[in-house]
Amino acid sequence: MSEQLPTKQASGDPSAEVESIGRLIYANLDEQPLVALSKYEKLPQPIDSALAERFSSVMEVIATARSIGLAADRERLVQRYASYRRRDQKRLMAAIVEHLFILEAGQEWSTLHEIGRSAEPLVLEGTIQQQFFCKLANTLGVRASVPGPVIRLVVRPMICALRVVLRVGAETTRDAAIEGLGALLKLDGHPETRFAPDAPNEDGLGNPELNRQYAARLDRRRDMVLAVAAPALRDRYVDSVREPIEKILAALREQEKLIRANGENTEEQARNLASVHANIQTALYGRADRLRILPAVLRQSDGADAKDLVALLRAATVRLQSERNDPTAVQIAYARYQESVFRTIDVAMRRSTDAWERFDKEIAETVKRIPRTMAGPTAVCNARIRATVAILRTAMSLVKLSEDASQTKVELSSWVKKLGKATPWLNLGIVEGCYRGLPDILDRPKHSGLLNRRSTCCSRT
Repeated sequence: MSEQLPTKQASGDPSAEVESIGRLIYANLDEQPLVALSKYEKLPQPIDSALAERFSSVMEVIATARSIGLAADRERLVQRYASYRRRDQKRLMAAIVEHLFILEAGQEWSTLHEIGRSAEPLVLEGTIQQQFFCKLANTLGVRASVPGPVIRLVVRPMICALRVVLRVGAETTRDAAIEGLGALLKLDGHPETRFAPDAPNEDGLGNPELNRQYAARLDRRRDMVLAVAAPALRDRYVDSVREPIEKILAALREQEKLIRANGENTEEQARNLASVHANIQTALYGRADRLRILPAVLRQSDGADAKDLVALLRAATVRLQSERNDPTAVQIAYARYQESVFRTIDVAMRRSTDAWERFDKEIAETVKRIPRTMAGPTAVCNARIRATVAILRTAMSLVKLSEDASQTKVELSSWVKKLGKATPWLNLGIVEGCYRGLPDILDRPKHSGLLNRRSTCCSRT
């Protein structure tokens, strides 16, 4: 239910004073939730029923922020955070940051120290704890200023905790950890010094190739963190992803052709081909990783050039196709690259709602190219289905943001209207993508012409 303040007619004509306070509460809910909570707690008792109906649940969420300073309740706070809606999670994090500032103003040094000290043990407990501290770091990072004691007692211990997450944390928290760590290093200053490279593994243990790949991933993630942390390093990072991925892949394909042309079907040729195929995978996964952090770079840096970053994402939608005889791992890498690019564009559009127009042409063209049928190894088909779902969900996000007029809506409508037609070897990503995304837009009158509900399985029952 919306927390918007009702009109006098809807709320039973509350007093002018109560209505005024209610409007102040609503105005502060997102940016200063503890201020909103304080206003709510000062309302005359008993609280007007219409105000209580609209604000009581969100005020309970905001009030839990105060338990961040209580060691016994901190783990419970993390679990409650995971159960909240996304909007309430954002409000809770904003309230926690406000509470940290209140503790600093009250010179509650021991409490701040305990909060910082608890970060590393908690992130080692599981994914939810990692997500909690990553989100807290991101919220701190977008603040215009953070008091010095909060940086010393909370931010620096959290930097150590998120470095642990970056090395051994869950894959689902990796991107949030990169942004969070970059945000904290930005606050602390001297990010290159504070986040020095890890010492190389020279103990001779383990598989040398796997060790090399792991070290390369950590180096890449460090570059991504520093891009979030500092404008000068960000420019260098952006330059590293300017070379078109299709040009890199074309060069590797030329190497592959030479290897096939210059040798018989020998073990040496097989090793050389395997090396080229590994490099193709590295190029695709590495570029997807580097592109995925661009929305975080934009959010954490006031001086970032949005047009420049958007141009990089638009260029990344170029059509890439694996070769028919490519190994399964290479075919999967192509599909996962496409999935990652469109998920990143989806995030970029949601964070900057006026950016959809810049992506409309590329998304529409990609929707038009979605294959209707699909066949091949199970793992490859699964990866391509995931890519299809990502494309369609991104397209539907654009339709929601674009009000009504967009090329993407035209292409999406043509796909949706084909859902009722039986097709052998159907690309199941089309059905899944529509099933996941259409319910969010079906009930909007401006999109009523998108489909005939009676002909599709995606309509609500």
